[in-house]
Amino acid sequence: MESATGIISVMKQAGLEPGAETYATLLIAHAKRGEIEKIREILAECDKAEIHLIDKDHLDIVFALATNGHADQVDEILARTRKSAGFNQDAVNVILRLVHRYIKYNKALNDDLPSTSHQVAETR
Repeated sequence: MESATGIISVMKQAGLEPGAETYATLLIAHAKRGEIEKIREILAECDKAEIHLIDKDHLDIVFALATNGHADQVDEILARTRKSAGFNQDAVNVILRLVHRYIKYNKALNDDLPSTSHQVAETR
């Protein structure tokens, strides 16, 4: 993960400004590991650099957290959504992905997925 995080500084040194996609990919990687402090740091860096993640990026982070056993950290990310145009469809897609994951894989290991689906639905 350190090398993935280091890519931001390498890009800046090369004169390339990392964009929202770069940060979103990095955030999803940290979400899979449940590293909420690192997620907070990166989100603060995005805010400072005025890099705006779209709602779909936030929902992808929510999906990564929920499907990797970190559903307790979902509320903080959901609070950052702006509910801009297209949000409802993106939210429905994430809910369907969560439900599908719950049905397809070991339900015992993913008991938080239905509650996360409910949390996403409540933001709509």
